[in-house]
Amino acid sequence: MDGFNFKRKLFHFIGFFVPGILYFDTFRDVGEWKHSSRLIVLMIILVILIGMSVIEFIRLRYEPFNEFYLKLFGKLMKKDERHRMNGVIPYMISNAFIVSFFPSQIIFLSMAFLLIGDPVAAYFGAKYGKYRFSNGKSALGVVAFIIGSSIAGFLLMLLFDNTYGESFLSYSLRGSFNGYAYLAIFIGAVSAAIAEMLSGHAWKGFLEDNLLIPVVASIVLAVLSGLFGLMDWNQLIFPLTEIFATRG
Repeated sequence: MDGFNFKRKLFHFIGFFVPGILYFDTFRDVGEWKHSSRLIVLMIILVILIGMSVIEFIRLRYEPFNEFYLKLFGKLMKKDERHRMNGVIPYMISNAFIVSFFPSQIIFLSMAFLLIGDPVAAYFGAKYGKYRFSNGKSALGVVAFIIGSSIAGFLLMLLFDNTYGESFLSYSLRGSFNGYAYLAIFIGAVSAAIAEMLSGHAWKGFLEDNLLIPVVASIVLAVLSGLFGLMDWNQLIFPLTEIFATRG
């Protein structure tokens, strides 16, 4: 089991650009598309995914190239990724999935669970974790994940409330305390922690936390938002057929 890789975890914070661009609709004035920010981000993700897939195909079959690649990026990889699939591939697949189907608030939260909860769990689990499960992950790491993700989620609620006003996952809704949103975020954090704990390297490294955490958290948050009446069901899933829709 890998220890805490500070450089790798710090590098992961770049991932906040995706939900940030979507939430603030950074590319809203680009082109004639109604959902230009979502479309552009999705296209960038797919280009990176295809490029990395080609690189990984070559790297895992041609050792001289693998050695060259590891000299450049080895410090950002887990030890067991040196001869199996790089975690960037499942990470990009999970990004493509959540960007394709969910509201920006849910994308922001699910990515925060991965980018905040995962390193918090890794740090406390590696440094202080004593009781460990059969897969090597620690009970303390799971608790740390839930606490770190919940705090990140509650802080994002403030962001949601203080940028565009009330929304289905802000700390207030319809002029009153939005308790169901807090509950949804906490349960989402717990589900993400369970996904992280159960994640492994099945399918040659495909079923790992970079894939499972954002996907599981997004689905749970969307279902709970619908069940709790925070948003209409038909607004919780983005109609992908409209991704190329134009204005007017």
